[in-house]
Amino acid sequence: VDGDPVAYATMATLADLSGRPAIEVDRLEFVVADRSDEAPAATIDAVRAELEEIAPGTVGVGLPEIRPVGEWPGEDEFDNFVVLFWVIGIISLVSAAVLVATTMNTLVRSQGRTIGIMKALGGRRRRIVGNFALTALFLGGAATAVGIAIGLPLGNALVAMLARDHLGAEVGWSVSGLGLVLSVVVGLGGAVLASLPALRRVAGTSVREAIGTAGIEGGFGGGRLDRAVAAVRGVPRTWQLGLRGVVRRRGRSLATIVQVSLAVGTMLAFTSAAITMIEVSEQSRQAEGGDLVLRSTGVGRGLDAAAADLAAGVDGVERVAGLAYADVIVGATPTFVWGLSADTLFAHELDAGRWFTASEDDDGAAVAVVGPALADLEGIEVGDELRVETGAGARMVQVVGIDSTMVGDGEALFVPTRLVLAATGAESPGEWWVTVDTDDTARIDRIALGVRSVLDDAGYSYDLEARYLTIDAERASDRAVVAVILSLGVPIVAIGMIGVVNTLATTILERRREIGVLRSVGARSRDVRRVFRAEAVVLVVAGWVLGIVVGRVLGGWMMATVNDAFHVEFPLRYPVWPMGVALVVALVIAALALWRPLKRAGDLPPGDALRYQ
Repeated sequence: VDGDPVAYATMATLADLSGRPAIEVDRLEFVVADRSDEAPAATIDAVRAELEEIAPGTVGVGLPEIRPVGEWPGEDEFDNFVVLFWVIGIISLVSAAVLVATTMNTLVRSQGRTIGIMKALGGRRRRIVGNFALTALFLGGAATAVGIAIGLPLGNALVAMLARDHLGAEVGWSVSGLGLVLSVVVGLGGAVLASLPALRRVAGTSVREAIGTAGIEGGFGGGRLDRAVAAVRGVPRTWQLGLRGVVRRRGRSLATIVQVSLAVGTMLAFTSAAITMIEVSEQSRQAEGGDLVLRSTGVGRGLDAAAADLAAGVDGVERVAGLAYADVIVGATPTFVWGLSADTLFAHELDAGRWFTASEDDDGAAVAVVGPALADLEGIEVGDELRVETGAGARMVQVVGIDSTMVGDGEALFVPTRLVLAATGAESPGEWWVTVDTDDTARIDRIALGVRSVLDDAGYSYDLEARYLTIDAERASDRAVVAVILSLGVPIVAIGMIGVVNTLATTILERRREIGVLRSVGARSRDVRRVFRAEAVVLVVAGWVLGIVVGRVLGGWMMATVNDAFHVEFPLRYPVWPMGVALVVALVIAALALWRPLKRAGDLPPGDALRYQ
């Protein structure tokens, strides 16, 4: 559970393994028959009274957790992942729509002469448009079938991974009827809608326009942009021709640039969002002080101030600080409270107000610092009076500060240690943070052995955690989540590069006669390939530049969605290095995808190209 191995055994087996005659139960769970709002609290009171009669003084004062009907453990965390998948799905859908539009445009361009002949023979506009709409519908149907075949196992695999790694649960294969219906509707309807620009071109194509083009288009040089491109010097002639080809077909080039920018922007958005979440997670880890953590087990002799003094006397230990913990409810939010000292090892970073003072700590004053998400959920501000429900009853505290760290998903409450001890009835904190004088893991392990030795000799019952091991495990988990996010972004980038292939394929079809002329006047196959390669590079680089802006916008939207889900304000980190990676990835994918079209353009015999009709 939560990445930790869990074993299940009977109470007798557990007692035998621990060497004790009996095991103390620290948690009871009930399924109540009466599901009304008031019934669970009444049931808990009745159970407590019964247990108090059976074993006076043994029932703790922990806050009961009442789960609403239909909710399950970890549902909120899982819902946050679902929101992230919705964001990824919407971005993927937009990229796919642009791809369909460019594909249909390529199809219409390649069939230009056929359209002209159909119109010359009396074909009606509605009939011709209907034929291409049916083509789009068939393509959408085929793509929907393939998408469902890929999406079902991929989606179930992702759900199984998240459930296993984050909830400790195994989930079976499932198919959402609503998801299938939406897939079919979006796949078929989206294909037709995305084809509307191409269908409009079909309707507006005249017979003369369709039949008259012989593969060589004039008109270049009339506009300012044309003249600016023609004036470019200092680059090879093949690159000048390629640049002119991009400018000459502005509409198609712009559509391709937009698609590449969506692909690059998506990659940058995913990367920046992942970097932001990693940095926030790392900040939370570093905020929790201590190189070693000692926790009372709840069985036998618990840790106390004397234990802290023993640990502090071990060679290499710099400081030992206590932490008292309790489950609480603030408003409508179940959360937890940390009891800390005024000079705590917790590296708090306040957004507003102050930390509590030493005198407030000594007196156990009813003051509190709240986490950022809790403040947002409950509308808490500095100076507010909070009603905090504990296992021993309600207490009022005054908010003196609002923290910015994401401990407990930003929903934690921080108060003086004595206040928590008074609420729980405990004599000392159940957890102690130990700092040491080294970062060397081998020496930390030796110091941990020294701490174990003195506490074991004194008969304490406790668990010891080396923080560097926990941090390494959490970082590995973060990397796994980020890998999933980035792996979902790579196909979108690849889809974007298909737009470049479509554009170049259409250009080659339209300019076969021009290619023949170039070959006839002495251009070599590699020169022709360089012309079209230059067009592709210009389109990719232009899309990359626009993609930087798109990525910033998409990344901001993704983080706004995450912020809304977690009730926090994470500022988006948008570093420069992913931009360079995105450019390299886009150029490499484009080079691989364009190899075949470029080879076809270079190998086209001059005679065949000049005979093209």
